[in-house]
Amino acid sequence: MSAATVGGAFALTTGGATVLQTVTATGAVNVNVSTGDLTVGSLTATNQAVTLTTAGAVLDGDSTTDITANSLT
Repeated sequence: MSAATVGGAFALTTGGATVLQTVTATGAVNVNVSTGDLTVGSLTATNQAVTLTTAGAVLDGDSTTDITANSLT
Protein backbone atom coordinates (compact mmCIF):
# COMPACT_ATOMS: atom_id res chain seq x y z
CA MET A 1 0.00 0.00 0.00
CA SER A 2 1.56 3.25 -1.10
CA ALA A 3 -0.50 5.78 0.88
CA ALA A 4 -3.80 5.86 2.73
CA THR A 5 -5.48 8.67 4.65
CA VAL A 6 -8.59 7.56 6.52
CA GLY A 7 -11.04 9.79 8.39
CA GLY A 8 -11.78 7.06 10.93
CA ALA A 9 -10.64 3.54 11.76
CA PHE A 10 -8.28 1.65 9.44
CA ALA A 11 -8.38 -2.15 9.23
CA LEU A 12 -6.38 -4.40 6.91
CA THR A 13 -6.24 -8.19 6.78
CA THR A 14 -3.87 -9.73 4.25
CA GLY A 15 -1.61 -12.67 3.53
CA GLY A 16 1.94 -12.53 2.26
CA ALA A 17 4.61 -9.89 2.69
CA THR A 18 2.89 -6.52 3.18
CA VAL A 19 4.28 -2.97 2.99
CA LEU A 20 2.53 0.03 4.54
CA GLN A 21 4.40 2.99 3.08
CA THR A 22 2.29 5.82 4.59
CA VAL A 23 -0.92 5.41 6.61
CA THR A 24 -2.71 8.22 8.47
CA ALA A 25 -5.93 7.50 10.38
CA THR A 26 -8.05 9.47 12.83
CA GLY A 27 -9.37 6.24 14.37
CA ALA A 28 -7.88 3.00 15.65
CA VAL A 29 -5.63 0.97 13.35
CA ASN A 30 -5.73 -2.85 13.12
CA VAL A 31 -3.44 -4.70 10.72
CA ASN A 32 -3.37 -8.50 10.49
CA VAL A 33 -0.86 -10.25 8.22
CA SER A 34 -1.58 -14.00 8.25
CA THR A 35 1.62 -15.04 6.43
CA GLY A 36 4.84 -13.13 5.81
CA ASP A 37 6.37 -9.95 7.17
CA LEU A 38 4.91 -6.46 7.69
CA THR A 39 7.09 -3.50 6.67
CA VAL A 40 6.02 -0.11 8.08
CA GLY A 41 7.22 3.15 6.56
CA SER A 42 5.02 5.65 8.43
CA LEU A 43 1.86 4.97 10.42
CA THR A 44 0.12 7.84 12.23
CA ALA A 45 -2.91 7.39 14.46
CA THR A 46 -2.42 10.14 17.03
CA ASN A 47 -4.20 9.45 20.34
CA GLN A 48 -5.48 6.11 18.99
CA ALA A 49 -4.67 2.43 19.51
CA VAL A 50 -2.60 0.60 16.91
CA THR A 51 -2.60 -3.21 16.77
CA LEU A 52 -0.17 -5.02 14.46
CA THR A 53 -0.47 -8.81 14.21
CA THR A 54 1.84 -10.68 11.86
CA ALA A 55 3.00 -14.23 11.26
CA GLY A 56 6.47 -12.93 10.42
CA ALA A 57 8.45 -9.91 11.55
CA VAL A 58 7.52 -6.22 11.80
CA LEU A 59 10.20 -4.40 9.82
CA ASP A 60 11.31 -0.76 9.62
CA GLY A 61 10.48 0.65 6.19
CA ASP A 62 12.57 3.83 6.49
CA SER A 63 14.86 5.76 8.81
CA THR A 64 12.34 8.30 10.15
CA THR A 65 9.64 8.08 12.85
CA ASP A 66 7.59 5.04 11.98
CA ILE A 67 4.58 4.88 14.31
CA THR A 68 2.77 7.67 16.15
CA ALA A 69 -0.04 6.41 18.40
CA ASN A 70 -1.45 6.41 21.92
CA SER A 71 -0.73 2.68 22.30
CA LEU A 72 0.90 -0.08 20.24
CA THR A 73 0.28 -3.80 20.57
